[in-house]
Amino acid sequence: MSMCLWKYKLCVCLCLGLLVCLCCTACSDQVLNPDGSIGRPGDNTTSQSPVPSSPVGSGQISLETEKQTGGSLVIGGQDPEEMFKDAPHVMHAEFLKTGESDSILIRMDDTVILVDTADSDDYGALKNKLTGYGISTIHHLIITHFDNDHIGSAAGIIKDFDVKQIYIPDYVRDSGLYRNMMSAIEAKGEGTTLHRVTEDVEITLDFGRLWLNPTHLYPSGEVLGQDTPGAAVEENNFSLITSIYFGDVSMLLLGDAEEARMAEFNALFSEGNYPTYTLVKTPHHGSYDKHLGASLSAIRPRYCVVMTDTESKVEAGLVTSMRASGAAAYYTYNGEITFSTDGSATKRLLTQK
Repeated sequence: MSMCLWKYKLCVCLCLGLLVCLCCTACSDQVLNPDGSIGRPGDNTTSQSPVPSSPVGSGQISLETEKQTGGSLVIGGQDPEEMFKDAPHVMHAEFLKTGESDSILIRMDDTVILVDTADSDDYGALKNKLTGYGISTIHHLIITHFDNDHIGSAAGIIKDFDVKQIYIPDYVRDSGLYRNMMSAIEAKGEGTTLHRVTEDVEITLDFGRLWLNPTHLYPSGEVLGQDTPGAAVEENNFSLITSIYFGDVSMLLLGDAEEARMAEFNALFSEGNYPTYTLVKTPHHGSYDKHLGASLSAIRPRYCVVMTDTESKVEAGLVTSMRASGAAAYYTYNGEITFSTDGSATKRLLTQK
């Protein structure tokens, strides 16, 4: 009996050892994807992030179809124009795939808003996007700051389209792109109004509003020589921060705000009474700092959009923070992102192509 028992124990130990080895092998080549999902090296699992387990609204989400059976949320698989064609109000926000740069086109009913203009070599794509929709007038052009990857196509846009209102931070950049933009504005004359934003600005629209928040970290009117070889001036913290409200839906666009600017923005809500945002466009192409993390933790957005050209530039802290906040994360290196809504909390569509 003792010999049989010993053989039985030996067999069990060998089986358990084999099982542990197999599990370790399986786990050792798993990776944390930028969208918060678990995959294996080489898996194409980052084209769209998984839907959080507790989305806004009722109903259950089927990950196979990525459509919520309760009818309150749909992600992917539908044409935004077709889905909202009969809605009394509609907003389409398009986060354009322009590489490591920013340009966001927002069509809010009959109002056209453009936030940043990417690089100068993106002008053809921007122009085609606008004319493809039959757009000839841009009602509000917001330039968050004057780095080349945000101001690049501004002069061309201003020259070729009827731009009504332009909002910029209150500093001067010693660069050709800045001078070209200012020359284009001057050539437009009275039809275009330039606003240097020094205090919070609220813009009321038919079915929505904008809130522009400038920095007070630096003196107004400061002249920077960023294009001078060896210059070390950092303009990201000059970024205008833009809030967009449309019915019950809201978006927070953070420009390229880095640590000092995010700390300044968070201080506006020092009592912990953060506004609610449905979507947050994270700053500076995948960068992360603790103050951004604090914002995401307090806001708990439904979606985050990261505008960058490659997965490798998305910092691990940002991935962790977005995932902890419960947000579904999307990346423009996977394609252009369109967020559409009728302004209600129960009908939204996010597509990527």
